[in-house]
Amino acid sequence: TGPPVSTGILSVSPATAASGTTVTVTFSFDDDGDPRIPPLVNATNGNLIVPTVTLGSVAGTNINRIDRYMLTADFVLPSTAGFLDAEAVFPGPNRPTFGLTFAFEVTP
Repeated sequence: TGPPVSTGILSVSPATAASGTTVTVTFSFDDDGDPRIPPLVNATNGNLIVPTVTLGSVAGTNINRIDRYMLTADFVLPSTAGFLDAEAVFPGPNRPTFGLTFAFEVTP
């Protein structure tokens, strides 16, 4: 593994948990990149803009977008240990995607 590479996700917290457990993870976003982090709500219809989030191949559930730059999601971690990349994909025509490599470590 090399150093983490961010494309819009600054960090996830916690950044480690035991395999096979369920954990609530907070994603923190950086707005200095291009594309920018989408607004919290859709200006046209007022609906909350919620991305899909993953740690490796594990999809997050109960996604709660706290503000424009932070959200929480629940993950059931795999039974194998290792590092997982974090990703958030927002809805819309361009599907803005943000990531952080080696963001989360599943421990034995």
